[in-house]
Amino acid sequence: SRGGGGGGGGRRGGGRKSGDRTVGGKTGRPSSVGRVEPSESAGESEEGGLAGCARVRPGRLLVYAAHSGFGNQELSLRRALLLAYVLNRTLVLPPLLRQADLSFGPPERRCANASRMAQLQRSAERVYLRRLSGAAASPPAPAGSSASASSSASASASPPSYEALDQIYSFSALRSLGLRLVDLRALLGRRAALSAAQSRDGPVRRPAVREPEEAGVGGPVDVTAAAAWLDSAPVAPLPCGRAGGVSAAELREAHRRSRLGEAALLRVSSLYFAKLSLVGLRKTDPCFGAVARAALRLPFHAAVQAAGGALRRRLPKCFASLHLRQPDAAAAPPP
Repeated sequence: SRGGGGGGGGRRGGGRKSGDRTVGGKTGRPSSVGRVEPSESAGESEEGGLAGCARVRPGRLLVYAAHSGFGNQELSLRRALLLAYVLNRTLVLPPLLRQADLSFGPPERRCANASRMAQLQRSAERVYLRRLSGAAASPPAPAGSSASASSSASASASPPSYEALDQIYSFSALRSLGLRLVDLRALLGRRAALSAAQSRDGPVRRPAVREPEEAGVGGPVDVTAAAAWLDSAPVAPLPCGRAGGVSAAELREAHRRSRLGEAALLRVSSLYFAKLSLVGLRKTDPCFGAVARAALRLPFHAAVQAAGGALRRRLPKCFASLHLRQPDAAAAPPP
């Protein structure tokens, strides 16, 4: 179930046929994006005996760097879900990015350079905050062009929209297993609201990151303050490239020895090329096995499935996959 490469955000496919199969008492068919979409209730009932089995430490957050095309971002998300379980942390969900927003670069260079991986994390966070604030990135000025021409080009660029992963995927099966997830915009909005309350009413008993997944969007986000908060957290990239994989036990022990486990916010940079050896944990930990299965079949949000189904009915039969995107706010609606 590997995601596509960096080119065009390709979907999974080619290695395995996905014929009809029974899902939730009904025959499931490959969806408009080339995979079977189980119902949410089916996913929850299969792991009903393990409801709430994941143990997540309160006040411990995990942030990763999304980058490249949609396929890369989806595979990184699946690995981030598994890593959040291993480290007992709440996963902060980034927004969906355009492929042109951030690229990884040659893995043989990035993976061997911790400073490059840390810089990738910071670059990803800047893209997140630009999308959150709705400010378009200024394109580089062409050689020989004036500053005013560059400014005019920047002003005419449409601002990027913030597409939350909660609006693209359904995480209900994972949440029913006890995994905690929070959208970045909701988290930062809640922190801003608590900060404003502290300034107005004095210290409050509840820390800003105690239970972030319970919080809605609390208010406008101070992008500068949010960037400073993210920058204050440690960056601990995982082994990637051609190096040997690290097991869950080795990862937990390394975080314990380095005291990274005590950090309220932990940043792990890119997970697309991360080498995690979790087969042993899947065999010995039934809860992790359930989380891995739920992450593998991660269904799209019902609204996305409905849009895909409606569009598929209007298309000829001879197509392999279908990509759906919300239009940017400033863009004209599709016909």
